[in-house]
Amino acid sequence: MKIAICKPIINPWDMQLIKFIALRHNFIGYMPSHSLLSWIIEYKTFATVSNFEIRKIPSLQFPRTFHIPIGFIANIVSDKIDLVVDSLIAPNFLYDLIQSDFNVIHVSEPSFLLSFVCAIASRRAGIPLISTEDEIYPRPYSAVSCRRFVLDTSSRVIATSDLAKEKLLREGFDPKKIVLVPYSVDTERFRPDLPQIYRTQLGLNESHKIILYVGRLTRGKGIENLIYLMSKIRNRIQNVKLVLVGDGFDRNRLMSIAAQRRLTDNIIFAGALSYDKVHLAYAIADVFVLPTMMKERFGISLIEAMACAKPIVASRIGHVPQLIKDGFNGLLVSPNSISELYAAIMTILQQPALAKRMGLRGRALVEEKYSARQNASMLSEIYENIVF
Repeated sequence: MKIAICKPIINPWDMQLIKFIALRHNFIGYMPSHSLLSWIIEYKTFATVSNFEIRKIPSLQFPRTFHIPIGFIANIVSDKIDLVVDSLIAPNFLYDLIQSDFNVIHVSEPSFLLSFVCAIASRRAGIPLISTEDEIYPRPYSAVSCRRFVLDTSSRVIATSDLAKEKLLREGFDPKKIVLVPYSVDTERFRPDLPQIYRTQLGLNESHKIILYVGRLTRGKGIENLIYLMSKIRNRIQNVKLVLVGDGFDRNRLMSIAAQRRLTDNIIFAGALSYDKVHLAYAIADVFVLPTMMKERFGISLIEAMACAKPIVASRIGHVPQLIKDGFNGLLVSPNSISELYAAIMTILQQPALAKRMGLRGRALVEEKYSARQNASMLSEIYENIVF
């Protein structure tokens, strides 16, 4: 079977799932390229893995800030971000999709122009369309219209969470075409028995207690609360370190706060890690913390930490309670509650037996529901059921 997968960005987290599906099917992945030179160059293959080929689509980016959920506008303005979220797709991409012998076209981000073009190709060529939907936010009219057209065209709509599925049902989509396939993690890469290489690279030893955060350093993530807490935590726990893995527009401000509170010896701004290294960061954690104050689509970092058998402290918001069961595989706290966040972190750091039980339960949950190999099998069945 030959499948076209079309996304604004095909990243390593997609590849960890696709590498298993490609054992059974042939894939061509289309992703926009925003270089002006690409307009005069044929589709350029930049990576080939097994039966999966990624091609760039000649395209131009342009600002579409009206696609951004209202809740993020304050952050965008304050950080002076010229956010670009869509692309002008080259006309020959539509022709290529129609003329190719694809059995299935699979898109994500149904509200984007790329998916709209794929839906047109699906209707004209009679190729079944599958859409992955993870939206839980309201959208402006322009994006809603595009999204509705794409989802109406789709033979199947894959919801990545119960919240996304509930939203689709409220909007009146046919329950028979909605399938729940959550985001997943490569449990062979993210696992409990990883070496402590990263601890050594950071100049830390086995005596250090590590509070780990992995993600973007932006407003609304609650990182500032973590920094404030370190003054109190270090007075109770010896050799404690807060390791922040990631980068973002708020990094300099957060570093200034840490310096002002004289916490530079207790907080490590480790910078971003590539996909082939980030699993080693989880290995050093005594507790993984996600103190976000925003409703986010899905906590990929949560299932990565769980796969590495780490206990979790996270905010009770958005998708988080679907992944973290309070007292079972982690502890949930109210968003922006510094006192609850402090109590939860201290509970896990001071009770290693409890922390270990929570970590093992998290690993078991990932193996049951969020394994990339298992979810790849589910997707393969969806493709085959549509075609045959």
